[in-house]
This record gives sequence, C-alpha cells and structure tokens, in this order.
Amino acid sequence: MKIKPDKDKLDQYIYDYGFDKALETFQITESQAENILFGVKEKRREPTPTSTIEEVIEIVQELDPDKTIPLMQVMKKRYHSLRNLYLKGKNLDKINIRSETPEDKFHNALIKVLEDTERFEYEDDETTFNYIKTRLYWQNRKEKRDAQRNKRKRIHLLEEKQMETLLEQLKEKFNDN
Repeated sequence: MKIKPDKDKLDQYIYDYGFDKALETFQITESQAENILFGVKEKRREPTPTSTIEEVIEIVQELDPDKTIPLMQVMKKRYHSLRNLYLKGKNLDKINIRSETPEDKFHNALIKVLEDTERFEYEDDETTFNYIKTRLYWQNRKEKRDAQRNKRKRIHLLEEKQMETLLEQLKEKFNDN
C-alpha cells in the first residue's frame, strides 16, 4: 500500500534516512518527491514553440547555406523519425520550469544542429541523416546530464536548509536551558 507523505514528513525522512531510503519507504518516484517538496505540479498544455518563426529564420539566415540547406532538406524529409528518436520515452505532457515541452526542446536541438556545422560535409542524404541523429543523441545526453546536475543541486540546497533549521532548533533549545 502506497502512503503519500506530506511535505514535512517527507522532508524529515530525507533528513533522517537519506533521499533514496525515503523514496523506497514511501514507494514514490523522484519526480513525485520533488512535486511534494517543491510544490511543482505537472500540467497538460498544448505545445507552444519557445522561439518564434522569425527568430528561427533569423538564426538560419546567418548560417552557411552550403551546409544548412542539405541539413534542412534531410530534416524536412525525416522529421517524424528524428522526432520519434529524440522524444522516445519522454512524457510529452510534462513541462519544465521554463514552460518548455519536450517538443520545444527537440526544435531547439534541431536549431543547435544547424548552428554547429563545422565538421559537417554533405555526401548523401543517409550520411546526413546519421549526422543529424548523432548530434541529436549528444544534445539529448547533454540535456539529461544538465537535468541530473540541477536535481543534485536542488537536493543539496534542501539538505543545507534542513541542516540550518536543525542547528537553529538546537541553538534555541540550548539557549533556553
């Protein structure tokens, strides 16, 4: 039977037993724990691009057309397969703090692929497709690493806050005596 803890109870368990043990005790996931602790609610919303089409056109116009045009043609032809590869296993309804959906992140990753074409040389559509897939894979890995790093920072800040609270309580207790 799952017990959904309140914020104070979960906070205390994390302090007493550690983050992993608290998750195991209450049988909740990390995202559920973060929702309880930080009050972040997952919302359903329609995907909206974070950058306007004018901004995208402006970015693309500044790039080398000899390299970006073949990339854009392959992206157009294979858009759905690239999208499925990038978004595989992601909750499309989940939004982050900056109100970006995974779809928005995919479009931003495509723009970054277009911007970083120093090592790209057009041979044929298949090698171009493989180049784009590889760049999207590394972009996705970087995004996951950054998310893990941010999560560790939030947990560290939470633990520091708990320690400060405990020290204040002890200080008050010993000052009273």
